Amino acid sequence: MKNIRQNLIGKAVAYRDSMALFWVFELDLIKHLGASNLTAQALSDASKAHLSKVHALLAFMVEVSLVAHNLEDNTFSLKAENSDYLLENYAELKDEACYFREQLEQWVNLSFPVSGTDADDSELPESKMFNEGNGLVEYLRMVKNANKAHAEFLADNFKDIFPSDMFNKVLDLGGGHGAYSQLIKAAFPTAEVQLVDLPNTVAASQEINKGNAAMDQVLMKVGDAFDTSTYDNNYDLILMNDLLHSFSHENKQLLVRNCVESLNNGGYLAISKVKHAFTEKENNFNLSIKLNVNTGTGYLESDHELENILKAQNLALYKVISHGHKVTYIVRK
Repeated sequence: MKNIRQNLIGKAVAYRDSMALFWVFELDLIKHLGASNLTAQALSDASKAHLSKVHALLAFMVEVSLVAHNLEDNTFSLKAENSDYLLENYAELKDEACYFREQLEQWVNLSFPVSGTDADDSELPESKMFNEGNGLVEYLRMVKNANKAHAEFLADNFKDIFPSDMFNKVLDLGGGHGAYSQLIKAAFPTAEVQLVDLPNTVAASQEINKGNAAMDQVLMKVGDAFDTSTYDNNYDLILMNDLLHSFSHENKQLLVRNCVESLNNGGYLAISKVKHAFTEKENNFNLSIKLNVNTGTGYLESDHELENILKAQNLALYKVISHGHKVTYIVRK
């Protein structure tokens, strides 16, 4: 019971800190403090915020080591070790913070109830697929059809970018329905193409691909992307399509690291994801909400977040290609 209490308190504290951080950016406190050391009153005047609010936000900024309190003259300044990074990347950091603030507001004022008889979400196609007929089989069939155009686009681009004998072994990680696997196999006929997914998904994929001669050329394997024994460790290309958004930041990092360790030197990792465009906020909010409800930790990562994860693995950006609402990052080990 004590652990439950601590967990709940921790969530409440995280919510409080998030709201404080949103206000720090909303009022441009970092930017003001980057210009010069300021007293709380001077910062209140510069930001046009009530002094009591500024005091509370300064206390938060000191607590999280963004700001130093200079006791001699009672002024506040950005901590020297953080100052350059914060100011150089301020616009981008503010955009992302404000984006997540609006997403939190969407959570508070959900456009559809998470439960209840009047939940509009129950009318969405994917909800119907899970609740009617063969469940996962029908859902995979729907997702395969929905991804057909993107899979064709990606395979065509790969044919333009790489010679037909470029790859000996390809992994479609979490490839489920097989739309990408079968087209990559057709584009690179000499390659061994593996599709790896969880047991229930592989079984459903075999069902929807019965009689599909193209999929007969793809090796389907049961495996867990987080288990390193799943990988053969000598891939020339690994595909990851619409997979990262099902997981937490830490697990996104782990998945990418597992892929990198399984690639040959000079091998390629291609990650396709839904674009995180600020012009599509409402759609992205709803997607992230549904991902979080369904997975517990998943959310739509920003393009910047993915780029940082790739950089942390010392991957060289080879090409970025866009198609509709999706973007594909191709990186090289």
